[in-house]
Amino acid sequence: MLEKFKDISERQFSNRLEKYTNKLMEQFPEGAKNNWGTARKAINVFLENAFYNRVLAKKYKLDKLETFLELPLDSNVIRKLKKHAGRGNLPRWNGIMDLKPEDDEKFQKYAKDLANKKGFSRIHLDLEFWRP
Repeated sequence: MLEKFKDISERQFSNRLEKYTNKLMEQFPEGAKNNWGTARKAINVFLENAFYNRVLAKKYKLDKLETFLELPLDSNVIRKLKKHAGRGNLPRWNGIMDLKPEDDEKFQKYAKDLANKKGFSRIHLDLEFWRP
């Protein structure tokens, strides 16, 4: 799968991310096949771990994806994003299983803007947010 993310543009990345999110959802058991948020988080965590793995990053040129990678969302990350954004400025969070693409897009946009203000890419917010 990682070879599909090698040397691609932001648009291609976005399209492939959506493709693999949908492919993973198809593998979920009945009753969970519409769980877009869980599939998206799993793909994002996989890509994040591959990005931080120096052997994989070098082999698949994943360092070039740094500005494209999404922030894997969970309740801890959302709590930190909302703390920065202030009340009512981000969508309601009902858990990863209820995450819809349109809300994910809003969270990702805010994360990207916040990270840019801090001087780095949004993927690195995961490291900052999970520190005590």
